[in-house]
Amino acid sequence: MEMSPAMHRTIVCVDVEGFGDRRRTNFDQCAVRAALYQALSDACAGSGVVWRECYREDRGDGVLVLVPPEVPKSFLVASFPDKLAKALAAHNRTSTPQTRIRLRMAVHAGEVHYDTYGVVGSAINLTFRLLEAAELKAVLAASSGAVALIGSEWFFEEVIQHNPAAQAERYRPVHVLVKETQARAWLRLVDGSSGGHAAPGKPGPTVARMVLGDRRREPERAGPAFPTGQTGAPTWTHDYEDLLSPRARLCLELEQSAALIRGYEVHAVPELLQTPDYAHAVLRFEHPHDSPAGITRRVDLLMSRQRTLYGPEPCRLWVIIDEAALHRRRGGTAAMREQLVHLVKAGELPHICIQIMPLSTGAAADGTLTLLRLPDPGLPDAVYLEKLTRGLHLDRPADVEHYQQVVHRLCILATQPAATNEILHRILQDL
Repeated sequence: MEMSPAMHRTIVCVDVEGFGDRRRTNFDQCAVRAALYQALSDACAGSGVVWRECYREDRGDGVLVLVPPEVPKSFLVASFPDKLAKALAAHNRTSTPQTRIRLRMAVHAGEVHYDTYGVVGSAINLTFRLLEAAELKAVLAASSGAVALIGSEWFFEEVIQHNPAAQAERYRPVHVLVKETQARAWLRLVDGSSGGHAAPGKPGPTVARMVLGDRRREPERAGPAFPTGQTGAPTWTHDYEDLLSPRARLCLELEQSAALIRGYEVHAVPELLQTPDYAHAVLRFEHPHDSPAGITRRVDLLMSRQRTLYGPEPCRLWVIIDEAALHRRRGGTAAMREQLVHLVKAGELPHICIQIMPLSTGAAADGTLTLLRLPDPGLPDAVYLEKLTRGLHLDRPADVEHYQQVVHRLCILATQPAATNEILHRILQDL
């Protein structure tokens, strides 16, 4: 076996969103790949990177690029992302929906070995794990842009934050949990790259009516069975269709379009507030026959759902958690501590309100309850009993009114939001 000594390289990986969508023919995929390579070449030319001198490996729906060591790393996060977004925007403006391109891009740097078959190294493994981060997928799916960029913690601390052109202030930290990798990374959406095409963001009234029915009885629109972006691009749930029934996919799209989510959770922390490790423990218990990879995908799905709480117009969340759920050490002490700290931080956000149902309260609801309020005043609230993806869905006015009153009573019985942090800190001290 021949393997070269390790060499330090800047690593760039890109992946086309929804490349394998069934609406893309083989011809469409070839057109996408040709346009992708052209966009990468153009972006390099405009950023001081010589494309022909970069090592490249084709990955079918993406590309691995190793940049020569003499090229400053800052080039890859300064002008390159914007040049790439503009190149894709130009392509998308004149393309059919099936050949438009939206990219996830990951950057890192580290030691790389060249062997007979290509390149290998833990730094390359990490870059590809970053590319699969649930939060990266969710941010791109929720945007109208063409590029979502994620950088490793090392790359952010050593390169991005020291270069004004890299716009470090536009990045936010994210937790990456993919396969065996748990890492912190930094993410940003590249602006100015919508390219004249609509991409799936917060689903609009059409999605809600597919679930609830339209009380104003607008004419039925012809279209696909599942909600999609306005130009036919697959929604964010497409990557998880094997985990979700058609009804569940619609319900999750409805959740993403909600203006206000209220709920009561008896057995666990509400799903929209769960950390990856805590969620992994809960899902492993609920799906004991799933493989480790299957559980990881379920965690990715749950993390993708949490995008509705972040962004320029986040959904408002008002939840009541039974105190007993906060004493169950799901995933062990370390995972539970991380989860409780996350609840403290989440409760400090202006659009999130957390109340706790104390153990001393004898009267409370028997199970999980969720109410979704849509921004469209012509649509009713939706009520879900138990899990959103597999529970009972109610939207009859009498049922909705009943459970609105139930939630109102629970809010009165629970501690006031101002007392939440004190209770969480007390539980933390007991761990």
